[in-house]
Amino acid sequence: MLEKFHNLVSSYLEILESGEIFRQPIKWLYTIFAILNLLVPIAILYYAFDNGILDLPARYFFVFLFSWPIIALAGWITFKLWLKRRSELDLTKEKGNDFVATPIYANLIQTSGEWLGTWIAMLGFGTGIISSIFLSGDAGYIFEEFFDIYFFSQGLFLIILAPVYGLLVIIFSRFIAEQFRALAAIANNTNPREKVAEEQL
Repeated sequence: MLEKFHNLVSSYLEILESGEIFRQPIKWLYTIFAILNLLVPIAILYYAFDNGILDLPARYFFVFLFSWPIIALAGWITFKLWLKRRSELDLTKEKGNDFVATPIYANLIQTSGEWLGTWIAMLGFGTGIISSIFLSGDAGYIFEEFFDIYFFSQGLFLIILAPVYGLLVIIFSRFIAEQFRALAAIANNTNPREKVAEEQL
């Protein structure tokens, strides 16, 4: 009985040392985010029809009709993004590393930025073009009226701004993530445990 208890404690300590206690919940979180990105286009479609998109003048309906595939594509791309980054979490496993949580959260920072930047760039650029064609000066009305999104009320100017904003978000998040990775790599390469062992010898 005592031996089983000892093995249980040893297993728990091993999980803590390996960083699996951090890694596994983040994996679940990535899976949830991936599924949510698939559901967003469906939710928007339901929300639009539930709020009377068919009752609007034809030009507003056509803006939504042509914008929705862009929303669906962004949802699919970001769905694949979260799943890909989820699989990359296993690459942060390296036995003997003392700093195991930092690379995991660096991955989360990078992925979050890539996700947000992708949505901003695709949704802003695509819907900016479509709404500018059909709505001219009223390009942002459909987003303000139905989705309470005021970011897209800038009209034609958004076509230029959205990709720039999206790219900046991606670059910034990648930069921050790389700083954390670099710090963790340097710290892990110092092997403090080995130094302690050498001093004890």
